[in-house]
Amino acid sequence: MRLCLRSQKTKSTFIAIIAQLEPATDFVTFRFCSDHASNHSFVHIQGMDKAHVCLYDIQLQNTFFDEMVMMSSYGANASVSSLVKPLQNMAIGNGCSVEEIDDGADSETASVSLRTMKVSVPTKHFKTILGMAKDDQMIVIEVADESNNDIMLVHLKKADPCIASATTIAVFKVPLVNSDVELMNVNALPESQADFTLASSKLAEALSNLSVCGGDTVSFQFSEFQIAICSHGMNGAAEVFITSDLLTDYALDMEGGDGGDGGGVVVDQQEGEDLFGDAEVENKIEMPSLKLKVCFSLGYLQKFCVNQKISPTMTVQVGSEIPMRLCYPLGEDGESYVRWFIAPKVPGMDDD
Repeated sequence: MRLCLRSQKTKSTFIAIIAQLEPATDFVTFRFCSDHASNHSFVHIQGMDKAHVCLYDIQLQNTFFDEMVMMSSYGANASVSSLVKPLQNMAIGNGCSVEEIDDGADSETASVSLRTMKVSVPTKHFKTILGMAKDDQMIVIEVADESNNDIMLVHLKKADPCIASATTIAVFKVPLVNSDVELMNVNALPESQADFTLASSKLAEALSNLSVCGGDTVSFQFSEFQIAICSHGMNGAAEVFITSDLLTDYALDMEGGDGGDGGGVVVDQQEGEDLFGDAEVENKIEMPSLKLKVCFSLGYLQKFCVNQKISPTMTVQVGSEIPMRLCYPLGEDGESYVRWFIAPKVPGMDDD
């Protein structure tokens, strides 16, 4: 398998993805997937943070890379969701495992023979090597298509349309490690009740403003024209408003939810109630609103989930008794993406 990161945009985005994973996991597991029936391939990365609060799910199509070559007669173009069930039963190899999977037995479509190669590398070490690439250098990542392979080669080369003739600046041998990561079918989650798309920088700014309160919890209130995000802590309370002019897309399901309090979530329709109770708040919402009093960790959102270096825009999905979903689209087709799922907090666990 060979990946080429030549353009500055591709390099910076890929490095930002790995850097975002570093605080979450010591080892990043790549699944290089291919299908003999097509000429495409993709990379799938999935795992959880060390505390099992956040889950990341990343798919990078071959079109994301400047070049992606599966060193076999196979190519690929299958959705990650179709891989979840068979991949859960894959045996863990010695650093690198190569499997051929016959998927589609329960599908309405014809059976697809998938070929995957799974490798895991130390996240911090891998990120450090990637960061050494200069603006005029390209990164070439190679893994031998052998089940007993125990290294990944990372080449830093002078940027050249032809990889074979490009001058090599440095070669790093990254040791592969055993990592037992079970894939989860994140596409089976219930529907959200509030979906909105905005600039990644705007949500990052809002969370930064809320962090001055010294708390580690944020809750959301949605109305027809704006979103209110609230946090309180030892330094007081704050409420930040994201108005409709900052939102690219915005959809509310006012009928969703069961009004239960499982998982620290309470959903109900309210007339003009703000997040500070009786306190006077400028811009108070005086209209029917969908109040999702869902508590998420402010620290986790800032540390793991909100990263404007990956994509200028992001979509956030919130609902009753489900994890918050944050999706960064990569490319115009939307087939490549970075997704984070963060579990709700139970109110009162860390703050009053």
